[in-house]
Amino acid sequence: MAQTKDDIVKNKENKMKRKRIIYHVKPLKIPKINYKPIIFFLFLLTGLIIGVICIKYGVKSFVDLAANIFEQTRLESSEKSIAGLFFSSLLSSICFLFAAFIIGLCAVGIPFLPIIPFIKGLYFGALGGYMYSTYGVTGIGYCALITYPAAAIMITALIYGCTESMMMSADICGILLNKTIGMNNKDALKLYCIRYSILALIIIVAAIVYTALFKLFGAYFSFS
Repeated sequence: MAQTKDDIVKNKENKMKRKRIIYHVKPLKIPKINYKPIIFFLFLLTGLIIGVICIKYGVKSFVDLAANIFEQTRLESSEKSIAGLFFSSLLSSICFLFAAFIIGLCAVGIPFLPIIPFIKGLYFGALGGYMYSTYGVTGIGYCALITYPAAAIMITALIYGCTESMMMSADICGILLNKTIGMNNKDALKLYCIRYSILALIIIVAAIVYTALFKLFGAYFSFS
């Protein structure tokens, strides 16, 4: 059956509409994800889970270690001045950041970086598991109110420090393989040090937070 003139016009209009629709559909832009901090967070999470599991199933070495660390830290913190407590907290955190900084300056340092968040995760997992299994809600309250807020700040700085070290170590490895040294490498080292200085300031903030929270609320918790 032959098409009429009106039918031909309508078909042309429909085709034009389809073309307009196709032209206006833009491809979806998938945002780029920085996977490096996620990798270190997964190692931290793995350490947390293993620490909790070891306490739950009564691995004696972990239970004894968590108990000794907590009791010693609590007693020393109670006896120390505000300044002494601050520097003690700062030292226990800054040494891990310093380790990440040094590893980042090594060409083969990347495989060693995940160990740092893993150890921290293992410690906090074992501590949380011990506090819950031994002191119940009181232990969890102590961790949630005093230990973990500062720990969250410190861990964030540590993960980003490991990320910076990972990139720096990769750059140094590339320089050694290509045997080229340029001005950009000096700028990269300078930027690396500046970023770590900022992370060190964040660690100081974490130590201040822990000191303030312990002095404010530590006396309200009894573990005798």
